[in-house]
Amino acid sequence: MTDIAKVKFAFGIHEKTMLNHYGAIWKHLNPDEFGIILHGNAISQVSPAQVFNWTRNVYLSPQLVADGVQFDVLITNHSAASPLSLGKINALMNYSAGASNWTVRASYIKDYDVILSYGPALSTLYKQIHPNKIILEIGYPRHDEWFLIDRQPERARLLKDYNLDPNKKTLIWLPTYSGRDFSQDQQATISSLEFYIDEISGLMSQYNILVKPHPLSLRIDKYHVDALCAVFGDRVILNPEADYLPLYLVGDYFLFDYGGPMFGAIYADLDLLLLNVPNAESHPLVGIDSLDVQMRKFFPSVSPNQNKINEMLKEPSIWKAQAGARANIRRSVFAPYYGFSGKIAAECIRNIQAIFRMNSVA
Repeated sequence: MTDIAKVKFAFGIHEKTMLNHYGAIWKHLNPDEFGIILHGNAISQVSPAQVFNWTRNVYLSPQLVADGVQFDVLITNHSAASPLSLGKINALMNYSAGASNWTVRASYIKDYDVILSYGPALSTLYKQIHPNKIILEIGYPRHDEWFLIDRQPERARLLKDYNLDPNKKTLIWLPTYSGRDFSQDQQATISSLEFYIDEISGLMSQYNILVKPHPLSLRIDKYHVDALCAVFGDRVILNPEADYLPLYLVGDYFLFDYGGPMFGAIYADLDLLLLNVPNAESHPLVGIDSLDVQMRKFFPSVSPNQNKINEMLKEPSIWKAQAGARANIRRSVFAPYYGFSGKIAAECIRNIQAIFRMNSVA
């Protein structure tokens, strides 16, 4: 472990799933120059040995706070990921392009000095709402690997691993978190889980189907996760830390509702169909100007009780027209660092102090 006084910047993580977001950045950093702070759930979910391939500078947030430690730069995806008092400069890592009331408008953003943004569209929103923040565009590091691997052999291997029929098309459903425990809370939702289980399960004879619920749904929304498992069985991915990349490799069509996952598919140039949820734009996490709501203008979508998913999947013109829309959205939402976003992010983080200093001069 490096002398903590020599560790200039650190990443705070509160959930093990954040390893999927940061790993592509950490691989481009010197193991001695940064640290990883385990906070909240991550203290019990992540053992230091699980991150030793990136760095051995692993800390527990309560001890750092007790010791009065401050890093020159602290990188987190929101203020629940680590006490922001641990950073002299706080950098917000953009981790979703959807749900703008949470990712762009939330009150916690006022406590940050620098925002690491996916690209132009989000940067514009941030600038409108937070005009005094320094914004650095880094692309989408999480999906760098998609552009670097030999996909066809990996797809063949994964079809076997998932025990999928190679003669069928594969449908991937990635519903977002409902925002509530259904058995306890009757507030509005943005999750397609509550509206589409019957329609999608009716396609099982025609398609391979894999369902990956949001990690928070697995923890909180037992009602719908149990309903999924009752219908789809072992086709439900119950590991909250499972990454999207294997699903991108085996999938032919992708079903999304709201939040960030649809943008990963756009970034990777995959065919997608959007599942509408009633009044989603009014949900406290979303908002009418949220990019996931706006995507309905550019991509095909269906609504509950229309029973149109199968019809749309079988319409070739939908998928042919969609390719151009994906290219346009990629240009507007993401900085074009395909396969090397993590490297760009690492260099930005290394230089945040200098950038902050130059932008702070009166």
